[in-house]
Order: sequence, then structure tokens, then C-alpha cells
Amino acid sequence: MNEKSMTPPSAGTMQPPGVTIGTDTPPCGCGGPHVSAITPGAENQTLGCTTCGHVQGLVNVAQAAGGFVYAVGHLRARFPNLGAEKEYAQQTDSDPDALIRTQEMKTTLLDETNRHLARQMQWIFTGPASEVCTVVTRESADLVNLVEALSDDDQTVHALIGHVAVYVEPSASVQPNLPAVWVDQLFSFTVEEFVRSLPDPDRESKVEDAEAWIRTSRQLFSWLTQRSGNRGLSDQHRAMNYLALRYPPIYHLAFNQQHEGKALIGVEAHLTPNGGRREVAVRFIFRHAQTHVTERYDCQVDTHDLFPFLTRSLMLSYD
Repeated sequence: MNEKSMTPPSAGTMQPPGVTIGTDTPPCGCGGPHVSAITPGAENQTLGCTTCGHVQGLVNVAQAAGGFVYAVGHLRARFPNLGAEKEYAQQTDSDPDALIRTQEMKTTLLDETNRHLARQMQWIFTGPASEVCTVVTRESADLVNLVEALSDDDQTVHALIGHVAVYVEPSASVQPNLPAVWVDQLFSFTVEEFVRSLPDPDRESKVEDAEAWIRTSRQLFSWLTQRSGNRGLSDQHRAMNYLALRYPPIYHLAFNQQHEGKALIGVEAHLTPNGGRREVAVRFIFRHAQTHVTERYDCQVDTHDLFPFLTRSLMLSYD
């Protein structure tokens, strides 16, 4: 997997929800008393001066306490408006009505003379069923990493780990109806590459077993990361995406269970606070095709911080 590490947001950009964000001298310079208070209720709200109406930025109220993202999907670059699209056509001397191929766009945006276009693009991360967030950067190097991650290969998958930005400057590159995310890590790979990177299960090497292993691993990866509603924003979905990417024993379990005639029929995830930290219990449920006997295997993931980690290994449950 290719990894792009990026600069996290500075602490100065983070503000608690429901408070007034202001200074003695508002950025607009109108001399007004303060910028407006955040009023909880909408995902993104405009932050501006109450005196002259100057827009200072957008505040993500829903994630103002400091949310994290651990999402699996696809990164796409989108023109924010018609003007940017026409500028691209002029810079590339191309037909403005022609279909733009991702590889062509990638080559164009990597050219330093077109860096202004790369900064104007909306970088949208899409999950299995909907758009997840707008990816925002703080440095030119981060922007280059986003461009390099673009791919027109439908088999390419991206994994995004980052902080939800509470406050961002107003810009055409930020989609107002989506949370903005500062990216800390970005992985790019194909499912085939991922499956082949997994350690082999403890079985004798047979052609039929190798084919079944690849097939089962691919199906489990899709089951966990492509579930409806999995945007990688909730603790439960972050835990499942973490296990899918970083915990090979779940693939070994699924393969061995299938070899014994047991099919995976469900995956459940429940938030279980532990000593002030957020943890998620994840359960894998299997059922035998002939006997209909059900087995449950549990593990637990700490999702309190940016990077989840395992707190309890996979084991058979008897409850």
C-alpha cells in the first residue's frame, strides 16, 4: 500500500462548540464588537462579523468537539465552478466540453505551472454509498500527495485517516454541505494488492485453498468497508475499517470457518466506554450450513484517539 503522511491541523484551529469565536479586533476590520457565536443545530455554519456581515469561515458544529475519520473509499477531484473548469481547458488547450480523464488531470495538476488549479479543486472523499467529506490541506506538499493519489483505475481504493476540521477559511474548494477533514494519512492500493499482502492462513498450500483464501478475504474486506452508511466518521465504522485494514486474524477466522462449512451471517459493532475512553466491541457471527449452529467471535477496539488500536484480541464468545 502506498502511504501519504500529511500535516495535522494546529491546535489553534480547534474551538469548542457553542462558544463565541472572536477577537478584540475582528478580521474584517470594521471595528465591530465580535464575530458571531456558533449556534448548534447544523453540520456547517457560517462564522462572521455581526456588525458588517463579513464571512470569516465555516464551522463544523457537529464535529466541533474534535472528531476523527477512518474511511475507506475513493478520492476524487472536482471543479468547484464553471470558471475553474474553463481555466483548466484553457491551460491544457483542450475541448471544454470533452470528457476529462483522471490520468490527464493528474498529469496537468502535477505541473507546477498549474498548481493554482490544484488549489482550486474540491477534493471529495466518497464512501460506499455517499460522499464523506471534503479533504483540505495546509501545505503544498500535502496538495501534491492528493494529486498523486488520483487514479482512473476502478480497482484502486483509498483509505483516509484524519481530523474533522472545526473551522476552515471560506473557499470554493470546500463543499459547504460536507465536513472538511485535515488528512493525516492517505493510503492508495487495490483490493488485490491488499489481499496478497495478508499473511497466509495456517493451512497446507493447495491451489483450491489459495483461491478460496483470496475470494474469502476479498468478500470480508468489502463486507466491512462497503456497508451501507459506513462513512468512517462514527466510532463503530472507524473500528470496523481499522480491523479490515490492520487486523489479519479476522480474515484467517473467516477462511477457517468457511472451510468448516460455516458462513459469516453478520457483523455487529457496539460502543462500550471503558474508563473514560471510547471503545467499540465488534462481533463476527457465523452459522453452519447444515446444523444451523451459530458461533460468535468478539474483539474490542479503542477509538478514542486519531489512531484506533486493538484492546482485546479475537476470541470465541459464549454469551
